[in-house]
Amino acid sequence: FHRLINSLKENTYFIKVMLMTLIYFAFGIVMAAILLFYGDSIIYLIYGKPLHKTEQLLAIMCAVPLLTYLSNIFAINVLIIHHKERLLMNITIFSGFFGILICYFLTMFFQEIGTAISLVSTELCVLIMSLFFSKAILFNKGLKQC
Repeated sequence: FHRLINSLKENTYFIKVMLMTLIYFAFGIVMAAILLFYGDSIIYLIYGKPLHKTEQLLAIMCAVPLLTYLSNIFAINVLIIHHKERLLMNITIFSGFFGILICYFLTMFFQEIGTAISLVSTELCVLIMSLFFSKAILFNKGLKQC
């Protein structure tokens, strides 16, 4: 029991950081849920009339802040700390080109809905790549070349 108490005293900064991370993530989930479920009411309050396309766009794009937050956790807290800034730059550049390419085609077929989907897809690409490389770094599977 005493070892547990001493280890908690030594790791108070880590515990504070993790607690703040959980609080921000919970806040993000609550905000995304509010936008998802009450987006039509919010749009009606702002514009005074229902705009169905805007409601759809808001529903699609409410995932973007959560995906960005999660990718930043892995990108900043793992890649930059392990001096993988170049890898992070390559992830960002690849995701940018992927986003432009998918935005072009989805916008041609689905107009503004396609653009919103491409934004979510680009952020998801950044998240997946950050997770993949962060996992490789944390579990010592290499990445000496990156």
